[in-house]
Amino acid sequence: MGKLAQRFIKLDTTADGVNFAVVPDAADGSRAALTNAAQTVAGEKTFSTLPKVSGTPTDATHVVHKAFVEAAISAALTGLAWQELVSELCIDADTLTPAAGMRILVLDPALEGAIPAAGDAFEGQANKIAVRNSGNTEWAFTDPVAGMALLNIDDSTQYTYTTAWIILGTTADIPDATTSTKGKVQVGEGLGIAAGVISLKRRQVTEVFTPTDGVEYVEVANTIITALKEETIMVVAGAPGCVYGVDFTVINDGSSLLKRISWADLGMDGLITSSDSVAVTYWTDA
Repeated sequence: MGKLAQRFIKLDTTADGVNFAVVPDAADGSRAALTNAAQTVAGEKTFSTLPKVSGTPTDATHVVHKAFVEAAISAALTGLAWQELVSELCIDADTLTPAAGMRILVLDPALEGAIPAAGDAFEGQANKIAVRNSGNTEWAFTDPVAGMALLNIDDSTQYTYTTAWIILGTTADIPDATTSTKGKVQVGEGLGIAAGVISLKRRQVTEVFTPTDGVEYVEVANTIITALKEETIMVVAGAPGCVYGVDFTVINDGSSLLKRISWADLGMDGLITSSDSVAVTYWTDA
């Protein structure tokens, strides 16, 4: 038992005692103790067991607990409206080499410290999604709405829009998926994606026609895949099977679209009339 300022202090290692031998040294060699009052503790501290915190953080420097982080991530992901990916972020359209279908997230000049040149296509379009038209002649712009999210493939970073675009995360360190390991995937040819739903685009379609006398072709509803055009099948009811390149072929419909099944100057020329039924099976991504 010791006495300090006319008060007795129990000096031992019991729950209500004081043991100065186990009071830790501070970084500068002085003694330190934690109190309920506000304190500043200097020096690096290493915890062999993770410390616990509670409460809701209100300051950017506050320590947060696992439950808070999980709830924040869940809330951020809930209700996100994913947009088609963009190829890069840009503030000045004149720095780009535009291509049909190109998608760009236009940066905010106020945040980037630069502004587009006067008359530039992106002037006054901050935070909008710019989309190059199919003719590669001009840009169209989509206004951002709170909850929108997208991936910038230039740096594998995901963004979401509140009152400005903020970083949601990055996929840069996630490996590509394989047949044996999980990872990120990319939608390839033959697949389509809309509103986050992946669907099969590449498929076989069969259409049945009644030909017009004197017209040596029929036109299918969808564009035929160029690489698979020779797998097109034409069957005339009651006749032997037709051979591609011998009895018929696939050609453009007068435009750039590969949609016409023609037998002009081929084996079926002059043999098919309006009394026949012609079935055509072909591959399309439409």
